[in-house]
Amino acid sequence: MAIAVVGIALRAFQILFAVVALGLSVNLIKGQKEGNAPAPYGLAAFAGAISLVGGLLGIAGTWIELLQGALMFGIDGLLALINLAAGVLLAIKLKGANCSKGDNDYRYDVLDKNYLFNGGGCFKDDNGNRLCAYSRTASYGKLSERCRQATADSAFMLMTIIVLLAATVIVWLRLKNHK
Repeated sequence: MAIAVVGIALRAFQILFAVVALGLSVNLIKGQKEGNAPAPYGLAAFAGAISLVGGLLGIAGTWIELLQGALMFGIDGLLALINLAAGVLLAIKLKGANCSKGDNDYRYDVLDKNYLFNGGGCFKDDNGNRLCAYSRTASYGKLSERCRQATADSAFMLMTIIVLLAATVIVWLRLKNHK
């Protein structure tokens, strides 16, 4: 019984993290002002959505015998790989940006040059300055906001992996106790 309660609690965290990652990803996609949203956001949204479905299946597995064995191991393994790919890709594309650095020079020189944050539509003006959607409108605070959201998105996907690994242990313990 205790194993089932721990399993449900882990799945609840999985669902929570998945909803947050999905929400952040969709918000970042919708915040793209010009052109297509960066591909890492699409992958992150997919990871969030599929992890949400996996979490619901995991809770259902508490009562549905079909979902209590190798099938759930496979689902959890696939979800862990998808979250790993999306979370690490996003972390790499963040390029170590300091989202809390408040001066506009940093935002323009660093954050605006990162396609994850700048909103798209970049071009060089007559003076040779590179301008993108948020720098053209002097929305430098939006660059920092998108940076923080992307960083949080990556973190929630990586935390989902930890929850999935713990859930896999619970699935294994439940299988071991049933035999």
